Amino acid sequence: MVRVRTLLITLAALGPLACSAPPAPRSPSVAPVPLGAPAPDAPPLELVESVPVETTLAHPSLRKAADVWLEMVGRARRTLDLAQFYASDAPGSRLEPVVAAIEAAVAGGVRVRFLVEASFVKVYPETLARLTALAQKYQPKTIVCLGDNFHDSGGPSRLDDEARGALRALMRGRRFVWIEGNHDAGSALVLGGECTPELAIGALRFRHEPVQGPAPGELAGHLHPAATVETRVKRLRRRCFVGDGTRCVLPAFGSYTGGLDVFEPAFAPLFPNGFQAYLLGRDRVYPFAHSKLAA
Repeated sequence: MVRVRTLLITLAALGPLACSAPPAPRSPSVAPVPLGAPAPDAPPLELVESVPVETTLAHPSLRKAADVWLEMVGRARRTLDLAQFYASDAPGSRLEPVVAAIEAAVAGGVRVRFLVEASFVKVYPETLARLTALAQKYQPKTIVCLGDNFHDSGGPSRLDDEARGALRALMRGRRFVWIEGNHDAGSALVLGGECTPELAIGALRFRHEPVQGPAPGELAGHLHPAATVETRVKRLRRRCFVGDGTRCVLPAFGSYTGGLDVFEPAFAPLFPNGFQAYLLGRDRVYPFAHSKLAA
């Protein structure tokens, strides 16, 4: 396990040079260490990365974090300390072999401490509470969830009884449709409602991933759009709807889901003639032409 050490340097106030003793001579056998340089016995530091999908942020010269985690976990002999926003061992996920390696370390006698973001435990209840409030306000006959309903296919099994009860109440007396996402596929069907890759209602087409090329009436998710605007005093980044009058990509509804900037390349082929972004405010949405947004 790589140990990261922090060096705190405090500079004491110096008196007048005329009153100070001359500096002690430096031994010629000890070379000075430049400020900020690692100590001679410090382990090497490697920069690795994990990047959101559908972005061009990856650097080919950097190794993937999940691969390096496997190496670090495998080298642990006595203790292993980890801090993550959340962890998943869903089949096929990048974290599946990492979680398996941690379990193997525990079985081998390594003492493991796992720090997880507390808000992640509450992510589903908070999201469900917001969805319930909207359903009570607008009384829709149909609710369509546009995929990535859970972080992985094991998400439904992690719901507690309270969350399951909230979902049953949402489904009662209305049509409830889960669109399959690339993270969770059709796993949400065990919770009730309908599950389908896409749904057509009149001229509208509900699907998780937007298709390439023209798609009149398409309402899609997957990309979780977000946009930035500059005011006189600060820059504001907000989730947003993004569309061109023929199709629309919706923002993420989940409380702790991230956002992809609308100027990322994933959006360009969807809106070759420009787009309008509708940023989410506290009580309304604010429209901005793409030319008015900050890149």
